[in-house]
Amino acid sequence: MLVLRVALRNLGFRPVLTAVTLALLGLAVAQETVVVLLARAFEAGLVRASRPFDLLVGAKGSPTPLLMSTVLLQDAPVGNLPLAYFEQLQHDPRVAYAVPLAMGDSAYGTPLLGVGPELVGLIDPAIGQPYFALAQGRFAMHAFEAVAGAQAAQHWQLGDTFQSHHGGLQDVPGSAHNAWYTIVGVLAPSDTPWDRALFVPLASYWEVHQEHAAAEPEITVALLRPKGVKEFYQLHQEINRQSVAQAVLTGHGMMRLSDMLGQGETVLRFTSWLALAMGATTVFLASYAVGAQRQRDTAILRALGAGRWAMCSVGLAEALITALIGTVLGMAVGHATAWYIAWRVHDASAIVLRPTCVPAEFGIAGAVLLLAAVAGLLPAVQVYRQDVASNL
Repeated sequence: MLVLRVALRNLGFRPVLTAVTLALLGLAVAQETVVVLLARAFEAGLVRASRPFDLLVGAKGSPTPLLMSTVLLQDAPVGNLPLAYFEQLQHDPRVAYAVPLAMGDSAYGTPLLGVGPELVGLIDPAIGQPYFALAQGRFAMHAFEAVAGAQAAQHWQLGDTFQSHHGGLQDVPGSAHNAWYTIVGVLAPSDTPWDRALFVPLASYWEVHQEHAAAEPEITVALLRPKGVKEFYQLHQEINRQSVAQAVLTGHGMMRLSDMLGQGETVLRFTSWLALAMGATTVFLASYAVGAQRQRDTAILRALGAGRWAMCSVGLAEALITALIGTVLGMAVGHATAWYIAWRVHDASAIVLRPTCVPAEFGIAGAVLLLAAVAGLLPAVQVYRQDVASNL
């Protein structure tokens, strides 16, 4: 306890140097903490966002835009499919459930989705509850009625009306359609980007597009739930062999997207470890400089009876205390920053990120303390080997 009290008092005698060292080390720890927390939170958030979608079927093209436009609502649709093709898929004996979806419109920047009544019956098999359940009002059952997602409901209330526009998800909205929708319901949070969308009956969506429509109605995407794993892969292969459409395994696609994000995580983690090494270097320089300035004081204490190990332990304790305080402060700042970023991401995309504690944080703390111990070891050894007589 005496060593600890002396080490704390020594740190208090040099407040500026101690504060600068803590700030540099804390920022390094905060950076690494933010990277670790958000990496796990993004991975879990993408998994939650893709839960309702087993197999996506859309127009031929790249799978990534299909995933981005359908699951994340972050891109323009790749094209349309004939309604007859969807009906063929719907009646396939290997398909347990099929939901038609029309996309491409918006309402003042909010995505507008034309959906079939089948969406209501899309059940989460893990809990046996619908993915999209009502929180207020009722589902849209009549023409030009709409239901707002949980986040979209922040801008509209039951009974509000709005006019849809062509496009407008990634650019300036196009011309307004000559139709007005009335909000009759609000969905409960689903923890997916669809929380920020407005849902309207597919028939109403087709009606406002009659002037642009082809000979028959079209859909943008079909959400399929096969009856089993065997049927899942059979449908995926058969659809992709055809020239009409492409089928995307949502889970596999999200894993690829997560891997792409993981490459950026690798770079950020590398820079974070460099920052931690710089923080440890700061601890070493501070300990070395203070030890050199304190040679006469150390010699006096040794002459008064203080042991070599006691004086050596004081220097090492200072380094470890600095590392411990910097780690705690850095992790606190890191958690606060991660939650702020998660809030901003949810506000912009409705992807739910929960940057909770992860085991990797214990590894960060252990690494910082180990680096600090190494950084404080050389100055401590110099104190141990210091000649008393030459410094009095």
